[in-house]
Amino acid sequence: PPDAYLGYIDTNSHVQGVSISFDGSPPALNWPETNADLTEHTGAPPAAQDSGIASYYWQSQQSQHIVYVGTDGNVWELYLLPNTYTSDGLPLWQSNNLSERTGFLGGLAPKANSPLAATMFEHEQTEHVIYIASDNTIRELYFYDGSWGGNNLSEAAGASPPAENTPLVTYACTYEDTLHVFYIDEDGHLQELWWKQGIWQMTQNLDEVWGKKPAPDSDLAGYSSEYEQTHHIIY
Repeated sequence: PPDAYLGYIDTNSHVQGVSISFDGSPPALNWPETNADLTEHTGAPPAAQDSGIASYYWQSQQSQHIVYVGTDGNVWELYLLPNTYTSDGLPLWQSNNLSERTGFLGGLAPKANSPLAATMFEHEQTEHVIYIASDNTIRELYFYDGSWGGNNLSEAAGASPPAENTPLVTYACTYEDTLHVFYIDEDGHLQELWWKQGIWQMTQNLDEVWGKKPAPDSDLAGYSSEYEQTHHIIY
């Protein structure tokens, strides 16, 4: 996109979006002219204490998205559609209560200090937000065919329960048309949930392939390389 945004949660628990320009010159922060207090601009609630934050770009729609957990315990999406501006010419960020949209409220909303992961699945034209619910199940909020829905991935894939402090990572793989979620379970094993052609499945104990369990409190990162047609998970 001509402009990208660096999203973060500030010391007042507000979500900030700092514009980064890509106009042919070296990328530069447009500070402070287009620095947006997205909490203030959209009227969305501040972030909950220790809320996760994730973001993604929808290439074909040219929209930008930031998700976090609000002080109301719900998952919130802040999004920017192309060529939309406020009356004073600033980018028009808008908000969306995804928990309310999907009915995943209360015990189905994120537990306290839940990790948060999100991705855009360009091949399927779908959006996905992943978190751990209060009942210790892995939940997915997804956008498909114009509306938001919810899914219990633990139930759909027959997954083992996540560890209390597990991280989460998710990514889409275009060359295989698959969606992937990784986490650490109660026994300390690295687990994969993956989707293909409408069905969720589980690949158990990936760490046993190379005999190295994740360290306690390890982070996770993962991605697919479309050029090399390979998958990568790092811990």
